[in-house]
Amino acid sequence: MYVALVRRDGIVTTLIDTKNEMKRPIDERDGRVSELGRARKAFAGEIGELRDDGLADPKASLQETRASARAMLSAR
Repeated sequence: MYVALVRRDGIVTTLIDTKNEMKRPIDERDGRVSELGRARKAFAGEIGELRDDGLADPKASLQETRASARAMLSAR
């Protein structure tokens, strides 16, 4: 950050260069947006797999869900 104090006629003017101060948060947001984009693609892939595999046969999907729930309950 660059700060300059300029005194003229009893008035002090403060100049602040905020370029680097703004660049850091923007770079951080770019990183977060990239992470969200990757997560969105992964999620879309998972949903696509469910459509193609698990939900193609609703009865099998329901049986898998019940078996999974029973396994979770018995693990407690």
